[in-house]
Amino acid sequence: ATSPTTDYTYYGHPADAGGASSFTDFYLVNLLSGPTTPSVYPAPAFAQYPLYVIEPKLHTLVMQSMPFPCAPNTITFALLSRTPLISRCAPLLTLSGLASTLTASNSSLPITILSGGNGTGGFGGYLTDQSLTGNWNGLTIGSLTVNLTSVLSSTSAAVDRLLLQISVTNPGAPILSNDLCSNGGNVGCSSNLTSVTATLALSVSSLSKTVQQAMAGYLGAGVFPITSNSASIAPVSTYSTDYSASSQSAYGGDGLPLKVNDPYITSTFGQSSSTPCNTNTITVTLSSNVPIFQTCGSGVNVLLTLNGLSGSVTADNSSLVLSSATSPLNAVGAWLNSGKLVLSASGTLLLNTNYVISFSLQNQAASKNYSAATVNVTSLTTLHNVPTYANAPLYILSLSWTTATASQSTPWPCAPNTITVQLQPTVPLSLCKTGPTDSSPGYPILTISGLTGSSTSNSSLPVTSLSGSSGVFASSGVWSVGGTLILNVTATMSALQTYSFTFSLTNKAAGQSAPAVYLTTSRLTQASNLYLMTNQATGWMSTNPALHTIFEAQAMFIRSLAFMPGTLVSQSSAYPCDQSNTITLSAVINAPLYSSCSPSLTMAGLTGSTSNSLSSLTLVAPLSNSSAVVWSQSAGQVSFGTNSLP
Repeated sequence: ATSPTTDYTYYGHPADAGGASSFTDFYLVNLLSGPTTPSVYPAPAFAQYPLYVIEPKLHTLVMQSMPFPCAPNTITFALLSRTPLISRCAPLLTLSGLASTLTASNSSLPITILSGGNGTGGFGGYLTDQSLTGNWNGLTIGSLTVNLTSVLSSTSAAVDRLLLQISVTNPGAPILSNDLCSNGGNVGCSSNLTSVTATLALSVSSLSKTVQQAMAGYLGAGVFPITSNSASIAPVSTYSTDYSASSQSAYGGDGLPLKVNDPYITSTFGQSSSTPCNTNTITVTLSSNVPIFQTCGSGVNVLLTLNGLSGSVTADNSSLVLSSATSPLNAVGAWLNSGKLVLSASGTLLLNTNYVISFSLQNQAASKNYSAATVNVTSLTTLHNVPTYANAPLYILSLSWTTATASQSTPWPCAPNTITVQLQPTVPLSLCKTGPTDSSPGYPILTISGLTGSSTSNSSLPVTSLSGSSGVFASSGVWSVGGTLILNVTATMSALQTYSFTFSLTNKAAGQSAPAVYLTTSRLTQASNLYLMTNQATGWMSTNPALHTIFEAQAMFIRSLAFMPGTLVSQSSAYPCDQSNTITLSAVINAPLYSSCSPSLTMAGLTGSTSNSLSSLTLVAPLSNSSAVVWSQSAGQVSFGTNSLP
């Protein structure tokens, strides 16, 4: 044995025998911060001794081109062997630890040898863009086995390094174990060693040798879109513009094999109208930190679903035409009345790019709080929603009234009484559906209740619309003696516009305080189920002189009859036995007497008279109808019947 010659060189890694520099598993990784090709080192000691065989060993590096869910991803493997890979040893390479891709098993998965060589030409020099196939055991196992014998037989050179590449489809969700830099950047990254393992089996005759190496990954901020005929493994710090509208920087660890970025969707929801029953344009602006691909895995179209948009009466529609949609989003979606809109796209939605869609729904009649809407993407099995609500979607106002009064023309018992209703709604009262299956939308129906104290019997009660309200109300309503009027609205009542109508009742005979009168509305939700109506105090007294106080202006306040000061009883003679004593009654009453209530008046206490009882007492004008006046001597009273009163 002799010492090695001084000119013998070894194209591999730093020697780990004979006192040379120490070996590192991250040798290829370290090259990324300096030269992009392995260096030439002296041969290890004893390399020329007879039948001295160098122990096989691998330097490895595994890289990817795309860290996005469902992305078409190119996995590149860099292999540097301590010894040349010779076809006679039938090198069999197994790469494992690539589970969870969406690429199905394939016994002939295409593989590209981008380059192969030795130290004289970096990673290239002898093999360029060689094609072969391997056995891919995909999905849950994720291993690739490839026999390198045929490709190595194509050159007589000693090949000790290879760049080979396969294409897979990334999973639809992050795999935490694949992310050695979960916080992004290089800070806090763990070991470079990935879950991918390279196993090299060499065999000749009955002898065999297997070496296994956990493959290293690059923790820096870069990806590896390595192209054909490449001898370089330099990272690229930005994503491909095929998936980003502008230059977007990669994060630390994005080049790790099957490292998939955690997807976030930022969305802003708005609406054009919070009015009940109104047409409402919903506008959604969304963007994602990852591209959203048209298809994923099996080739089924990826669908975006807007959830939580309840509160409309728009019926299910499998082909709802959108008002607008940013390409490549399709302008037709599938609408479900439960509050979902399902959308598809004709291409990839770029990352960090705003996409805007708008579509019209019809608000329901009932009020509701806004919908906490979110976005779902079928291909992304985990997705973080970051929604905001600029103008809360499907927030629907309740009905209130800035004016709702019920006033009357007279408080007199038994008198015909004109009730005037004045209304000013806060939201329009228009045609409304009761639900998505309602094929006959209708206007709201007003119900005024609490109008007790009327002698008007159940009937169809005429209603007169006042100036500015023509055609808005039906010409008659349904009246019930319990004090309720039901009236149809027949045209739209605009918000904050005043509408008025009248109807006539007959007051009952007995006096009463004004009852509480309430207004309710069908279809719409009122802020209060029963809205307490007031009276028109301002100016109402001057136009209705029968009213003495503002309380009497309230609907169905009925004045109790009473004699007023100035009511007098007198006689013409105080002489005993005088048969010509004329009794004079001068009565002042606080309300007219209406014959419809058959009023009667009795004057009692007239004792001491010798006049016999009479069923028809002769009276002096103005009560000239003596047949209605009865005198009772024993009771000392005179009664005035209905016919005797004016």
